[in-house]
Amino acid sequence: MMAYGLFGAMPGIALLAHRHMIQHGTTSEQLGEVAVTVRKHAMLNPKAQMRAPMTIEDHQNSRYVAWPLHLLDCAILSDGARACVVTSADRAKDMPHPPVYIMGFGQGHVGMDPVMREDPLSTGAERSGKGAFKMAGIKPKDVDFVGLYDATTYNIITQLEELGFCKRGEGGSFVQNGRIGLGGELPVNTSGGMLSEVYLQGWTGIPEVVSQLRGNCGERQVKDAEIGLVTNQGGFICFHSTLILRR
Repeated sequence: MMAYGLFGAMPGIALLAHRHMIQHGTTSEQLGEVAVTVRKHAMLNPKAQMRAPMTIEDHQNSRYVAWPLHLLDCAILSDGARACVVTSADRAKDMPHPPVYIMGFGQGHVGMDPVMREDPLSTGAERSGKGAFKMAGIKPKDVDFVGLYDATTYNIITQLEELGFCKRGEGGSFVQNGRIGLGGELPVNTSGGMLSEVYLQGWTGIPEVVSQLRGNCGERQVKDAEIGLVTNQGGFICFHSTLILRR
């Protein structure tokens, strides 16, 4: 595909998003619902990079980056650093902050070139999620909130399907009507994610999930948060990891 000028992640993800639209009827307005929802979360996060209100109309009127992806479908640009400390459960008891425990993790990788995949819409998330859920001994319905890798709004929709939070093809309708917002069935990216909080490759979701499980998120706190799931991806959505944490 590179020989035909396909460079960078966005054009590759755009191809997959377009196929999802054709195959399952997903709409640009449904992608916009993701962008607007996580922006509402970011507005409650004093550390978020993008805190200005956003509407579906704003989303639809933003320029295209790679059709059908608008500018507001794509992650922001950031510069920064984060770190975390992983230790044994016994040592964590003596730390100054409440420990958060690792329940399960998994990986799933498919071919880099979408055209060469057996299923072009497969991203590795299904395989990765199954491994994490099996290790954790829980089901998707047991998860209270998620921090999904969101290079684009489409990444969220396809992960919700492959991780088992909804059926294949239902990701677009799943994100509507407040379902992924605070107070909804499955709050997604409560910090604002890479779409509105900050883009730190691999380190946007974990700090927020940990903070939620510790109850440190103030206005954006998920009520009774006990189990959180966080993911990371790469390439044309072809490398995937899943991590399940609990308080």
